[in-house]
Amino acid sequence: METKSLEQSGNLFTFENTPCVCLVDTVHDENGNAISSFKVKASNNKEPYLYAYAPVDGLVMINKKTGSVIDEMNPMEDFLGINLKNPNELKDYIEKYGFFMPLSAEGFAEIDFSALHKILIHFKIVVRLLSELNAKSISYDKLFKETFALIFDRPQSITINSTKGELRSCLHLFTQYWFQPDQIEEINNYVDTQTGDPYQDYYYFPDTFTRSEKHLCYVDYHEYTDVDNAFGYEPSQTRIDISKLVYFYKNAFPADMLTRNIIDFLFHLNEEVVKIEAIFSNGIIRLKDDISIDSLDKFTDNYKEFLRKITKQVIKEEFDFALYSIHPTYNIETMSPGWEIPDLFTALFFSLFYMRPEYEIYRQCANPNCTRLFRVKTTNSRQMYHSPACQNAAAQMRHRLKNK
Repeated sequence: METKSLEQSGNLFTFENTPCVCLVDTVHDENGNAISSFKVKASNNKEPYLYAYAPVDGLVMINKKTGSVIDEMNPMEDFLGINLKNPNELKDYIEKYGFFMPLSAEGFAEIDFSALHKILIHFKIVVRLLSELNAKSISYDKLFKETFALIFDRPQSITINSTKGELRSCLHLFTQYWFQPDQIEEINNYVDTQTGDPYQDYYYFPDTFTRSEKHLCYVDYHEYTDVDNAFGYEPSQTRIDISKLVYFYKNAFPADMLTRNIIDFLFHLNEEVVKIEAIFSNGIIRLKDDISIDSLDKFTDNYKEFLRKITKQVIKEEFDFALYSIHPTYNIETMSPGWEIPDLFTALFFSLFYMRPEYEIYRQCANPNCTRLFRVKTTNSRQMYHSPACQNAAAQMRHRLKNK
């Protein structure tokens, strides 16, 4: 059903995306684990899809002949509803809306599913973080885990040689330091107090969390080592010895302000609030006993304010990275400004960039079996389900639990 004219809603940008063919290949390794990849190529017998961003509706698909919005096509909310761990769900989305980067019709390009999943999940996390920051009651545990999932995840990239297209996850400056610590030169500002007591000897440097000169006792500082495959986790979830934090805390100078904020926050959290048991290379951060920081009295307002500041800075870096390839253009036919959008993934980020969180946000469906993100007015505190079916399902679930 096509009802709304694009001209009536006033589009802010348009772009075309090529329909494509998508195949899923799955093999199994020696342990029986499934490893999936996509084979994708552009369809040369179909017209390109036309997308636009309209202030009221967000990212929409346009009928080229009539110029009207195709109501049943919702690229943003459909993407947010995908279980990105399921290759077949992602395949269906790609065949419906096109691939996330330019494709050639000459032959199939092979795309590693794991790498694509890790790139796309960044977008979903940014949406969830924006939602959480604007919630009436913030879950700092969610804010903590989601923010650090972005900066501790190993950077990923996908390249298609035939189109010279490239898709990358955001490389935060902190992440660059974390996975390439040899960039850091050790600081040798060790102060020997000449007392003979090593507990009185120290290093000194500024601390952004306490806003003071921090003195790190000599005996508290030691070399870190990477520990592989700890706790029986898969090698892809390499555990990092937490002493690496101490190494960064002492030596990561000079560094950008966000990097220092992250290091100082984590150092004090580990020293004063709760022990960080492990940081994995897939972005998962694990606290002692898997405790929620929302339940900790020592996680004071100072920590909460600092975490919110870090989250906002991380979101900004994600946007800056995702939108760097966009540039303004001018249409001489309509004598109007516009933007040149390179691919669908950038368009998703750009449409989120245009959202005003004080007016509308994406909220997670309260049905535990759904958890889909849906757009809602910020002032609407009552709409907790993305559909009546989810609301009824959740009510039935509560009724069954009550009867038990």
